[in-house]
Amino acid sequence: MTTCPSCGSPLFGRPRFCDQCGVPLAGEGSPTVPAPPQREGITIGRADDNVIVVPWNAPGVSRYHARVVIVGERMYIEDAGTRNGTWLNGHRVQGSTPFSLADEVRLGQRYLLNKAEILAAKLER
Repeated sequence: MTTCPSCGSPLFGRPRFCDQCGVPLAGEGSPTVPAPPQREGITIGRADDNVIVVPWNAPGVSRYHARVVIVGERMYIEDAGTRNGTWLNGHRVQGSTPFSLADEVRLGQRYLLNKAEILAAKLER
């Protein structure tokens, strides 16, 4: 049986991401990139302790809405289980989904994520 290299959970079939921890995987359960040492990432939401703070009146955006995890040169967007979701190019994000600064990332009903904020937070790491 193949297991996730990050959390050790069993992998069934050929998943793209670990269901338990969200680390990206390739076919046969082989990691495409090394597991990140920590999964904190760039948090996004209305709460003041997020790295990227969204305006309090943004419709459908939760206090802790999403996060961006950076692994090497790749970025992944993850929804925090919100009711209104996180959307990447019009498709609802499920699990840890790769994206680039050229993609459209929408939080909740209509808040578009500011790419300059992501880039600035990435550079501060």
